[in-house]
Amino acid sequence: MMTNERPKKYAETVHDVVENRACPKFSSKDTVSDIIRRMHQHGGGAGAVVNAENKLIGLVTEREIVRRAFGDTSKLQERLDYISHLKDSKDETAWDVMIAQPETLNHDDSIDDAVDVIDYLGYRFMPVVDNQNRLIGVVDARELHKHAKLKSKALLEKKDSLLSYMMGSEPYGVGASL
Repeated sequence: MMTNERPKKYAETVHDVVENRACPKFSSKDTVSDIIRRMHQHGGGAGAVVNAENKLIGLVTEREIVRRAFGDTSKLQERLDYISHLKDSKDETAWDVMIAQPETLNHDDSIDDAVDVIDYLGYRFMPVVDNQNRLIGVVDARELHKHAKLKSKALLEKKDSLLSYMMGSEPYGVGASL
């Protein structure tokens, strides 16, 4: 059956966003230097820590790695003491720098719902899991907003098209008669 509808240029669900792309996955024993190298090769700022069954156990972001290493300047002396006692960075693993049990999006979540959640929580990245907590991917707030904007634009175009059609079938100024 042929339709006149154009294919959609936006995702409907979070799964649509992450389904056809690779996501950096790490074990809890991967070293921080390996994690950073692999995330740079991938071109993203986040990756997931999974167990042998591909179930999510943590989220690793470049920002979290830096924050855990250097902290903020509000407690400078404590941070300097902490840094001076850090293990050599070669010994640090994903377990040391991951966000354990991060909040997640379900793969069936709509883009609009996902935007609401990620904005409310104030996150840049969120893992996407299925109903068994298996990793599907990691989504970026920016790409969710891009799809939400494309969807809004498509809906407005459709509304404008329908309005133009309706207005074209009735002469301007002629309304319902009393």
